[in-house]
Amino acid sequence: MKYLAWLERAHGYLLERSSADTPLFPSALPYPEVAGLRLGAKGRLESADWCRVFVNALVAWCNFVVLGCPDGAGSAYEPRVAHRSVEGIRPYADKLLGEVAEFFCPEMLSGTLSCEGKRKDLEDLVASGTGACYSGVVKVGCQQLSTALPVVAERVAIPEEAGQVDPRRCLERSRAEVVDRLPDLRLPEALWGEEVVACHRVAVHEESSLLRRLWAAKMITFVPEQELPRRRDGRLLLGGLFAVRKNEKEDRLIFDRRPENATMKRLDWAKLPAGACFCRMVLAENEILRGSGDDLRNYYYTLALPPEWVRFNGFGRRVDPKLLAEAGFDAAVPHRACLRVLGMGDVNGCAIAQATHEAVLRRGGLLNKANTLVYGEPVPKSRVWQGAYLDDLLITYRLALAHRVVLDGSFRPPAPLPQDPDVMLTRAAEHAYHHANLSRAEHKAFRCETKFKAWGAEVDGVRGRAGAPLDVRRQVWQILRKIVDLGFCTKEILQRVLGFVCFICQYRREFYSLQHHIYRYIEGMKIDRWVRLPNQILDELRSIAFHLPFAFWSMRRELGRDLVATDATPTTGGATSAAVSEDLARELWRRSEVRGAPVRLDHAEDLLPGLGLFCPILEQLVAEKLVAEGCYVPESARKETSTCLMPSDKWANDLWRRAIYLANLAREAGIFFAIVYPATSWAWSMPETQQLVCRDGVSVCKVDWTAYRASEGLGAAVGRVGRCVVWVTGGLKGEIVFLRSFVLSWPVHLVNGSMAPRLRDAVLGKEYRRRLRDAAIDLVNRAGRCGGRLSRNSSVRQIDRWLEKAVVDAHGGEEKLYYVTLGVLGVQKFWRISGTALPGTWAALKAWRHLTPSRSRMPMTFYTLQAFLVVCLAKGNQAKGRERYLLWWSVMLGSWLAFTALLRPGEIYKLRVEDITLPVEGAEGVDSPGMVVVIRRPKTRRVYKTQFVLVKHESVIRWMRWWRAAHRPGKRLFPWERHQWATTFKAGLSALGLESIGFTPASMRAGGATHLFREKENLPALQYMGRWSKASTLRHYLHDAFSMYTALHFSDTATVLQREAHLHVHRLDAPPPARLVDLLRHD
Repeated sequence: MKYLAWLERAHGYLLERSSADTPLFPSALPYPEVAGLRLGAKGRLESADWCRVFVNALVAWCNFVVLGCPDGAGSAYEPRVAHRSVEGIRPYADKLLGEVAEFFCPEMLSGTLSCEGKRKDLEDLVASGTGACYSGVVKVGCQQLSTALPVVAERVAIPEEAGQVDPRRCLERSRAEVVDRLPDLRLPEALWGEEVVACHRVAVHEESSLLRRLWAAKMITFVPEQELPRRRDGRLLLGGLFAVRKNEKEDRLIFDRRPENATMKRLDWAKLPAGACFCRMVLAENEILRGSGDDLRNYYYTLALPPEWVRFNGFGRRVDPKLLAEAGFDAAVPHRACLRVLGMGDVNGCAIAQATHEAVLRRGGLLNKANTLVYGEPVPKSRVWQGAYLDDLLITYRLALAHRVVLDGSFRPPAPLPQDPDVMLTRAAEHAYHHANLSRAEHKAFRCETKFKAWGAEVDGVRGRAGAPLDVRRQVWQILRKIVDLGFCTKEILQRVLGFVCFICQYRREFYSLQHHIYRYIEGMKIDRWVRLPNQILDELRSIAFHLPFAFWSMRRELGRDLVATDATPTTGGATSAAVSEDLARELWRRSEVRGAPVRLDHAEDLLPGLGLFCPILEQLVAEKLVAEGCYVPESARKETSTCLMPSDKWANDLWRRAIYLANLAREAGIFFAIVYPATSWAWSMPETQQLVCRDGVSVCKVDWTAYRASEGLGAAVGRVGRCVVWVTGGLKGEIVFLRSFVLSWPVHLVNGSMAPRLRDAVLGKEYRRRLRDAAIDLVNRAGRCGGRLSRNSSVRQIDRWLEKAVVDAHGGEEKLYYVTLGVLGVQKFWRISGTALPGTWAALKAWRHLTPSRSRMPMTFYTLQAFLVVCLAKGNQAKGRERYLLWWSVMLGSWLAFTALLRPGEIYKLRVEDITLPVEGAEGVDSPGMVVVIRRPKTRRVYKTQFVLVKHESVIRWMRWWRAAHRPGKRLFPWERHQWATTFKAGLSALGLESIGFTPASMRAGGATHLFREKENLPALQYMGRWSKASTLRHYLHDAFSMYTALHFSDTATVLQREAHLHVHRLDAPPPARLVDLLRHD
């Protein structure tokens, strides 16, 4: 807001530009006539002025971000940059102004907008924190916010008669068998989840009346306590009931079944749609979207459970004996109430309800795979989209008209026809529900509407919009406004607000990037305390509020025809573009649904999720065996089965779970056990593993198996690094379980009786180790000449003192810094000394480095380069045989490529034939994709291992095509050695009279960078093309003025020779017509 105030004051003095290539931001304020007015002025501004002020603030925020969020510590808030003019930004601002005017209502302008539902509770909680602003030191307590309400018997929404539909009669045979045997999904107690206490918010005086209502509706039955499931210690596994708000008159009854849910496996039958799927729909100018929907009334309570499963759904307190007598049960036996219908809160409730609903609709001819919506999968190609979300059904139809749809509000959609696909499908769904005895909530049904709400989305089929409901966005904006005005908040409030924000932003995914620092800040906040929000968090909340008016998807957007492909590295990655057809663009957009993971456009079955992600080989499978005698197991008593298999993911997961199950049994019996497996495996993050690790006495440790010789029977392949779960405190009670289930990983060949090779020696080349040794010997000898006698047994302090003197002596003797540093490293390696133990030596090396003057590369101008290339071409024409090919022409092309592609001499030297990818012959021109030069081992490979350069110079491409045709893949592109390049390079400069200027092969990269900067004046583009990791390193290359200075101080002879060479510069446009192979054969 400080930047906005500064921008309003400085608006008349901004430097403005109005050219077509001016970036959109930074920009002048589009409506300077309302500058100075404030959004906080409640009720004082007209609606139109209020919206203009809002757009001005949004533009100021965009400027603030583009300019790097200046803090205003200096004399100004931004550098001297040109702003887009008012006339240039006004057309864009007018489009935003219409959406802003539609978003805001008079209640929002006056600050009197009231929220509804959960947002009302959140608004009340924010209002309760007004006392926190009076002191930033005293921490004011806050209220708790919970959606779990007490259960009131009269407000509970239940059917008149529950359990009328048996899911087993509707489901497919395989799934019906699973529901018929639900007890088979229960896990052994050792694998049960976390023990929790259910939430039961039924008052004692309400419980009997509630149970009477549920008994009358046939939702519950009463089961004796001795038949209910229990833990091993005898405690009952009971759930609880609580309510959530449904509407003003009714509450939903929720069954908290977490204690029993922790004992079961989860079914994966529920593949649900979502309102965000409509973000993949694109409407043509003559198309509209209409929808039809149905809602099943009390759907969960309509589905009956198998009788043998009812006893696993107990809840609440003991049933009143009077109620038991009324229901015809023995009042002398303690009973508990158990649900006999599917409860909202069952771990598999959604899966069974979704599968039953889909099965009913498929029997009626609906939910064809070709037009069914599933979130996370590509949307259908057909005009009809349909999907079922638990108890909600939605059918949409993209209707094509004979004329263009008018969007000025005068359009009236045509009446639906009986033969329309959506009408026929809706009629079939009604028949399917009636046949399955499912009751519809007819007051919620809608037919062939262009404006409808479904699955949390609000859709306008004429204007082509899909997003969170407008009322929800307005209320969230109001809450954000109050939080920012207050300046204080709690952790729980921010978490709830961000939950609403994330729901809204799913229709404009790019808005998720507005949440930058806030999540890390929330993680560090204390619970139940009001705290003052820092400025950066308030700015993020403001930015979210700025974008809420535009947080919807427009189906009438046009897809671009340019496809851009890039990698994930913004600093050193690459990108390319290609023109695509409209059909291909639509298909790519349809398949580009983001699923929170790396997205593949092909089939997802190619990725094998689970334990075998890196396809480890199963090295040894040792059978589990309980040994009853002795504390130690002899080798002969252990039954080993050695196999070498590639297990499937499911089999490997089952084996791991079996090992964890046996480990739990061993732990409970007080038996020692050990489980060994690779450290990087996904198995360590499985819930069963985490539960075992959290037990008392169980520890996890890393084991380096390369430190041991291969055991008999294991062969020479052992795992490098693995994890080991060990149970230690139970003691050895005469029994031992050794679970060597998956000892495997990357094979390492070991010599019997010897240690594995050290990693620090394995990564050093033979030549480098020899140079380390020679440099260390020379440095120790130099220390001896200074008067010190050093050996391995000398103290570290003495070694440091004499090595420091040796470094000082080497500096005075004009020794190379690199060689002396190599000697210090060699001494550390061979005498096993840490670098921190030689502070004086390294301080002397650091001082030497600072005293060394920085030598900038002498950049060569493009004018001088052309003269040099002409000389090389002429010298090559005069030479014969290998001298022509090896020296002059190869040096000419190598220098030209280094200048154009900004390559280092070492990168040019290592280029191979296959590293050059040429465009299709004849494609040169403005639209040419260019030549790609791949750099296998670049200098900055820490940033990106393999890099590339895109060259679009037409003459270079023609010459490289001619040169590459004469070389076979696998060979070096330029066959000279480095000293030959330097010698020939110097000879070519001597022919021009430039031998005393100081040009070297490194001048090509420096000159190319200077030339490119002089033409484009675009520093980021230059940094990207030159693959510099930091912009600061460009200071050695951007010597434009220095380059001009050296050019002006050439000798007269050099100037004349360059002018004569430029008379033949046209010969560089294309290579000789004859092939290089023919020329060499002729020689």
